Amino acid sequence: MRYILKHKNIPVLIFDLSENEVIGAVINKLSLEHLPLPLKLIVNADNIEEENGELITVDEEGCCKIEMWLSERAVPVSRYNYEKYIQNGKTGIIWLLENNAFSFDDCYIITEIENDVSWETVKERMNSLDELVTVEHNSNEMNFIYKGHNSALGGQLEKYWFRQDGELSLCKKHPQQAEILSIREIIASEIYKKQGFPACEYHFLRDSDKRITGCTCKSFVDNDSFELITAYDLLQEYGLTQDDNVYELLVKLATLKGADGKAVSDFLDMMTLVDYLITNRDRHEGNIGFLRNADTLEIVGPAPVYDSGSSLKLEGNMPENDAGTTVNGLYPTEDECLKHVQNRRILNPELLPEANEIKRILDESTSLSAERKEGLLSLFIRKAEYIRKLADEHSYTVDGKKVEAENAMNMFRVIYKGLLKKKVENEEHHKFLVMIYNGNRLVLDFVNGLIFYEVEGRRLLFNEIKDKNFKQLVVDAQKQLKEFLKEYDFDIKWKSI
Repeated sequence: MRYILKHKNIPVLIFDLSENEVIGAVINKLSLEHLPLPLKLIVNADNIEEENGELITVDEEGCCKIEMWLSERAVPVSRYNYEKYIQNGKTGIIWLLENNAFSFDDCYIITEIENDVSWETVKERMNSLDELVTVEHNSNEMNFIYKGHNSALGGQLEKYWFRQDGELSLCKKHPQQAEILSIREIIASEIYKKQGFPACEYHFLRDSDKRITGCTCKSFVDNDSFELITAYDLLQEYGLTQDDNVYELLVKLATLKGADGKAVSDFLDMMTLVDYLITNRDRHEGNIGFLRNADTLEIVGPAPVYDSGSSLKLEGNMPENDAGTTVNGLYPTEDECLKHVQNRRILNPELLPEANEIKRILDESTSLSAERKEGLLSLFIRKAEYIRKLADEHSYTVDGKKVEAENAMNMFRVIYKGLLKKKVENEEHHKFLVMIYNGNRLVLDFVNGLIFYEVEGRRLLFNEIKDKNFKQLVVDAQKQLKEFLKEYDFDIKWKSI
């Protein structure tokens, strides 16, 4: 089956799908900027078979990247009650495509080539949602068959969109024994509200017996004008999701796309401190969000903080203590995450909820034991005291200049690889480019413009290269690197990649 991926009504990609496998794809070069950011890695990493006029034919590795993007957009197999709405031999991807891959968070849709429809038509159809979450929806006795308004929602917990009083809202459900996940969302809402910091306001969802079965929050995205871009999206554009300095790199990447760097840094710092306080162990790259103008493609700023409920899988896993708790976050432990916080005073300890307020919220649970409630309250109190101590310390543990230099070089590697899509016949030139990409014995001097390399013991100056086309290729890459470095105020004159 042949499909077309569109950003609103702009065609960006055509792909052939056979049993969930992408077997071929072409990118519209004229709308390259409208590709989902993770799929831009296809071009940046040179997953290109050929270019022909306005079309870019994607190679096999690039097709795998499209498959990954589709699977990440679809409901995961790990979702609770997956079998409830994926029936009759279907898969998450099939269900996604049946609903045109529509998400209320962004402006991408997928349609069959032979049955193409407009963005407006798809959105109007998907806007027909249930008006209210009823008790029946939350009853284990009801076999509620979900409609298309959650076919593009990720995560392990059961989720769906609904409308209440005409407003779009999101519902997250969890097993009865996992009330702590919703409780953390409520505590986080209280903290952010007292701090005057933008965040989703969550409310408990209860069944007919008044037990907590989940939580709800209003949508913060109007996907006619804005769309949600995650930290994963920003990092994956350049293949940097595994970088050691993703925290600092996110500030730079968002800034390059129009965001205010200080606002992004404060956002990450506040979120990290609050996650620490409430022991949210699941602040991964997929639930750190930014708002992008859907037409200009510029990031206007961080999204309100959302999804602070932690991870059911990690709940109660040891260690769970004042600073060494293991997390599924940007870094593997809480103390490692805290080391990257630059503005430790962004959170005002004097405006934190009192212990009795936290206790009141914990006491809403009917499944947590008294010992567990007491332990969670004690942990919050100790962490609040630690936050006060951090605010009094003025030294930072991360060398920002060193981090930015490393991040710039990582980005340069990816961009340089993108330039290698030109066919290089000369074996010596090919070795030169490969060595640049691999980071072996390359020295850049931005003052004198000298580049040299060593192959089989022989040193060759850049100025000795006779091939003008090849020479221009290197110059172009050098210019791109300078563009990334021009805002830095530190000396990177001699740097081995």
